[in-house]
Amino acid sequence: MSVEREYYVGKQDEAIAAYDALIAGFEDASEPALREQVAGALFNKSITLGQLDRAEEAIAVYDALIARFEDTSELALREHVAKALVNKGFTLGQLNRSEEAIAVYDALIARFEDASEPALREQVAKALFNKGFRLGQLNRTEEALAVYDALIARFEDASEPALREQVAKALNTKGITLGQLNRSGEEIAVYDALIARFNDANEPALLDQVAGALNNKGITLGQLNRPEEAITVFDALIARFEDANDPALREQVAKALTNKRITLGRSNARKGR
Repeated sequence: MSVEREYYVGKQDEAIAAYDALIAGFEDASEPALREQVAGALFNKSITLGQLDRAEEAIAVYDALIARFEDTSELALREHVAKALVNKGFTLGQLNRSEEAIAVYDALIARFEDASEPALREQVAKALFNKGFRLGQLNRTEEALAVYDALIARFEDASEPALREQVAKALNTKGITLGQLNRSGEEIAVYDALIARFNDANEPALLDQVAGALNNKGITLGQLNRPEEAITVFDALIARFEDANDPALREQVAKALTNKRITLGRSNARKGR
């Protein structure tokens, strides 16, 4: 183990010990503020364990948090429960336990689907997106598409940035999934819908999804032997974001430049035959 890794692990172990001390000291507290501190310590301990590749222990702590606070009515604690369910599902997915992950997402959605609080609505949206992704990983693509559609329909009119981002991600991933099914016309239509909906957004996360949709659309047009249209799309992306400072957008510009070069090369090769 390198010196840097030893230092990192040592600090993380210290953090876990601090969380354990807080939990032990206040686990029987009845005051809402202290109960929230205990929930936060459990949640952060789980994240830290995950960072140390101690996934099974992280899941056990998420389970402890959920069991302790699942019947609470306090919003802050309900949010911790919802976040713990999302993270537990994500961790199970990383362990290739996709069926279990989907079951966790379903439990979250069932518990909080009628919640009106923005923090809980965000976790429902994340659970829907992650469920769709896991279904795709299991090659259950039609089910995945249905979940993305459910997410989009439920939150398409939301004004909260976090929910708008989940809608944009669902549209992009729906488009990719349609492409995998060789439904290219529908795929391009979904990218166009995403671009039209979020083209004037200011949030970097949404603009990244717009740029990703443009790149994906250009690639698909190239695969359909429509190189001129593809190049037009890549050029539009490059012109729009070439001066961006956001790293994700700069990466999308670099991808577009590469994709444009590849498309031009293939087009010229065909002309030379």
